[in-house]
Amino acid sequence: MLFGHVRYILPHLGTEQHLYHHYLEHLAAWYDLFEHNRPFESLVPVRTLVCLVVFNAIIAYSAQHKALHDQRYETCSVLYHSACINELLSGLNEFDSTMQEDYLMATCLLRSYEILKGITSCFDPSGSPLTVRQRISGKNSDIS
Repeated sequence: MLFGHVRYILPHLGTEQHLYHHYLEHLAAWYDLFEHNRPFESLVPVRTLVCLVVFNAIIAYSAQHKALHDQRYETCSVLYHSACINELLSGLNEFDSTMQEDYLMATCLLRSYEILKGITSCFDPSGSPLTVRQRISGKNSDIS
């Protein structure tokens, strides 16, 4: 997906197909536990066919989930995560209100990617969450 539109790429790249299927079969349902309409199982996959930012988010999330047990997916997850972030940032510069739902879906998926990735920059060495001020200042001291 990094090199073209999904309608032309998806049928030809086995890794993307595999990760797309992995999202549908193993990850989407977790988002829809309390959603009657099941948007992450029904709407999100459809949006990937026309929206690059959602596609990149799904592939990044799926690849990172697979990377938990197979490190070969790590590079793929990072590449698609970066592509998705770039799409979101360019969306800030050229905001299109019709893309607002897509940006939100992608952001949710990227948050799950980050959780799986185990980003620890928000925690001190003991595992306690750091405040925003502590993260900015680089200090782990208690702020009262």
